Amino acid sequence: MLLRFRQSPDKGVADLATAIRMLSKADERDPAPGGTGDADTAEERLTTVRRRERQFARATAAARRFISRIGAGRGVEAGGAEDAARVALLVECLEEWKVARKVSPPGGRGVELGRVPDLDVLRRRLAGMAGAPARVRARALHAAGSALAAADGPGAGYEDMAASVALLPRTAGWGVHREQRGQSAEQVANKSEVTADAAACAIAAGRPVEAIELLETGRGVVWDQLLHATIRAEVRAVDRTLARRMDRVCRDLERPARYEQRDVLGWKTAHPDAPFAVVVRLWGLAMRLTGKRAARRERRWVRAAQRAQGLLPDATFQRVSYLSDIRPAATEGPVVAVVLSRFGCYALLVTAEEDAPGVVSLPALTLRAVRRNARGYLTALNVLTGRTREARIQETLYWLWETVVAPVFAALELPGQSGDGEDGEVPRLWWCPSGPLAVLPLHAAEPRPVEGGTSAGASALVVSSYTPTVRSLISARKARDLRQNSNGPGRDGNRDERGRLLLVSAGGLAGYQTLPATARFRDFLTSALCEDGLTALDGPQATTGNVKRALGRHSRVHFDCHGRQDLVSPERTGLVLHDQDLTIADLAEVRAERPEFAFLAACSTAAVDHSDLDAMISVTSALHYRGYLSVIGTMSPVLDSSTERVAMAVYEQFAAPQSDAQPASLPVSTAALLHHAVGQECRRRPHHPSTWVPFIHVGV
Repeated sequence: MLLRFRQSPDKGVADLATAIRMLSKADERDPAPGGTGDADTAEERLTTVRRRERQFARATAAARRFISRIGAGRGVEAGGAEDAARVALLVECLEEWKVARKVSPPGGRGVELGRVPDLDVLRRRLAGMAGAPARVRARALHAAGSALAAADGPGAGYEDMAASVALLPRTAGWGVHREQRGQSAEQVANKSEVTADAAACAIAAGRPVEAIELLETGRGVVWDQLLHATIRAEVRAVDRTLARRMDRVCRDLERPARYEQRDVLGWKTAHPDAPFAVVVRLWGLAMRLTGKRAARRERRWVRAAQRAQGLLPDATFQRVSYLSDIRPAATEGPVVAVVLSRFGCYALLVTAEEDAPGVVSLPALTLRAVRRNARGYLTALNVLTGRTREARIQETLYWLWETVVAPVFAALELPGQSGDGEDGEVPRLWWCPSGPLAVLPLHAAEPRPVEGGTSAGASALVVSSYTPTVRSLISARKARDLRQNSNGPGRDGNRDERGRLLLVSAGGLAGYQTLPATARFRDFLTSALCEDGLTALDGPQATTGNVKRALGRHSRVHFDCHGRQDLVSPERTGLVLHDQDLTIADLAEVRAERPEFAFLAACSTAAVDHSDLDAMISVTSALHYRGYLSVIGTMSPVLDSSTERVAMAVYEQFAAPQSDAQPASLPVSTAALLHHAVGQECRRRPHHPSTWVPFIHVGV
């Protein structure tokens, strides 16, 4: 393709790219007229700038002829792979030019931005070209929608934002080939930003149903991308032909092409001043595409995605539907999805009675304020000590109540009295936060004390749970109901082993603080459970291989070890075992039979990376997304003794005798058990929130 383009008479785009890049770099090298320095040198440099400006003007005219030639339509039929690559190159260069203009020298360059092609028009043109990869099209649509939202209000950017999210399922899963599966926190955060912006724009446009659909679609894409290997295997298990078809279609549409070295060197020799690296990268994305075949492959992907969605309804191959995929999640209590975006912050209330989610505006909540409070909260837990730490945590609980929880509870019209968390006296509620809000304890928010009286906080008004996606609740409830009605032997014929609790404790490891309560807790479980109710992997036995095999045979697991958050790749976040970490990527490969319950007594197992708070990924949520119906974890570091007391209070209920007919049944509400246990810890140490705030429940 490089050779064909080199022989083509149309070089306007490459010339314009070169001119823009040279002008963009002039800020650092070329002084403005009248600047300081040697007079002769300044005059020579000024002459160079003027010459580049003339080149820029000629290149602009050539680029305009190219744009006129490919037409102004937005249909996916228009424009082949070569045209798409040129438009993508032009968009990137114009973005750099726009940034460079903001730091233009005092005397100016003499080249007005209005003389270049309109950037937003080109972005939409690129987004409509089937010859461009989905990743490039999604990025262009989000940028165009952001520009419209900033200029004319968030509602104006809705259409472009929604189209961008619609392309996300293809940018993950089959859209990412093998060597690109390790996704950095930045890539995850980018998808989260696109999703949140689209939802906020949809709300501003008066489309709450579309807002929750976009939010759920984007979240599903992020989780599918992290657990891609498992989803791919599941499609292959149910329909091997379909899996091969999706492999083939996405390989043709998305996979970067391979370059012949002689073509690259030839282009470099013929165009020594061209933006070589950018040309290679952007053209490589689309080299294998042709205009005639791109639209047909696009239609093939749509048909294959519809087929795969029917076979695996929990995965995200296309945009989800509110009535069938979201509203059923609220059958046992409302679900609150929080939208956190630069275009506005809202809470979407999903209830079983309404055909559309309720919208609660959160004017006091901003993205900057959430990031500031999240970092302050994590700093208090990880760095501060004593009264300073407890006071900072308490202030965070007050702030959460005022900005998020109080407006949501007012809209839900929750009763003002409190209950004890037993016999269903306290209603259930599920939080589905995003971005940096995911590290903050919404479940423990409380109002500031008032003189002469007290007000109930979130923990007194509701039994709170969390969920990574709304649809995962629906899947968990379906699995729970099926297991309650059918408790036959597993695939290995051993029903008793599946009902045993797997205890994993790595013991003392170099570089990690010893957990003194580990031995006491193991003795407690041994005495509390029945004789054959416990399988223990301790010390050198707690290796990654042994644990993965044991997870496949047990429906319940308790991890008593340290957790570690990866600062670069969320899929490498995990639990510290004897030989190496059990990561989220490892959990994606585990196919546990009828997983039910997990307790992660590991510090920060539910916390996201402190340095990148926009990546909402944790081991606790990953286990629930992988099929565990109910998971207890900690959002942040917590005292070993507090974890021991809370865990003992929970397992005392598990140790109650069960009938032979249902030896592996899950308690009625694990969330209620945790609610009761944390309440006891709170009453024990009311002025030390660091000992009870971090505990959370994820799932049903």
